[in-house]
Amino acid sequence: ARRYQPADDAPTAPDASDHGGRPDIVGVVLEQAGAVKALGEQALRGALVAAGAVGEPQRARTQVVTRAATAAVDVTAAVGELVGSERAIAIVGPIDRRAVTHAVQAAEASGTAVLSLAITEDVTGHALRLLHGPASRARALAGHARRVRVAQVGILASTGAYGKRVADAFVDAARSEGVTIAVDLRYDAKETSFTKQARILKSRGVDAVFVGDTSSKLELIAPALAAADLWSTPRGDSAGQKRRAILLLSTAEGLSPRLLQTAGRYVQGAVLGASYWADDADERQAELVGRYRQAYGEDPGPFAAAAWDAVRAVRGAIERGAKTAADVRKALVAGGHQGALGLMRFSEAGERVDAPRLYVVEGERIRTIASP
Repeated sequence: ARRYQPADDAPTAPDASDHGGRPDIVGVVLEQAGAVKALGEQALRGALVAAGAVGEPQRARTQVVTRAATAAVDVTAAVGELVGSERAIAIVGPIDRRAVTHAVQAAEASGTAVLSLAITEDVTGHALRLLHGPASRARALAGHARRVRVAQVGILASTGAYGKRVADAFVDAARSEGVTIAVDLRYDAKETSFTKQARILKSRGVDAVFVGDTSSKLELIAPALAAADLWSTPRGDSAGQKRRAILLLSTAEGLSPRLLQTAGRYVQGAVLGASYWADDADERQAELVGRYRQAYGEDPGPFAAAAWDAVRAVRGAIERGAKTAADVRKALVAGGHQGALGLMRFSEAGERVDAPRLYVVEGERIRTIASP
């Protein structure tokens, strides 16, 4: 277990609710197994920056208390300790969807909010899911296609579970928005050559292509499209002689600077529904990006941004009068906190119902698109 005080070492408020929630303590569950371990550490960094426990002294009076869990079932004990002996007012994490189920069960009796870092949409229980799921982001891209009056969209997605989820979500949303799906092409998840698919897309006369896959796969697909004279181009611009300008849309899972480094010229004007991108020019996340860079020398990723939003939203709920852990959860569900990931709003079931942020490639940078 680790406890982090605010950087200015300010005294904390000892007052507690009847069921043990202290308004100055947020618990973080850190998973210690597999790939999620590193992601959990990123989330902890975001929480610490939000709490004022690192970097320049802040006026925050929030303590971040952690508990480690080596397996999903260990999460039950970890959350029990955070809610019980530590009297945390809210829980941030875990990431693994099975672990989230255990966390919700452990916190249910106290009414304590579990702010899940799971990226999938099939989490059970009533956790508040901080990250917009891939299907939600795919639907947002379909809405964007309608707003910019795309005529014919081609679909490119893998046959795996992720590809099916996001492509089906995009297709359903696009059709409901009145956008025509010209062709729907699926490929094996191990595919690395997309020449054939690009030629088919060209023959169908598409003016937009949706890629339901990772950012690293987009690095391969965008040049293949360009080789078939389908060039991702800012809307309204010319792609050049003998080239067809298209709008490239993608969920770009795991978006990283490598996309610009390896395929920058092929993704100009592309609109990305990534889970998060650090954009210091966006006033809604400038403070996070600046303070995170100052503390850690790098940009925050989606899990750091989600934890930042969680701690800030909990503190905001308390400042607006929430007295107990149950009050905090009700305030979070009611929504209204403007965070790095969007204007936080949740359904009673814990799903985010606010619109995901979309991003556009402009030259050598990726910027946030203003909300419609």
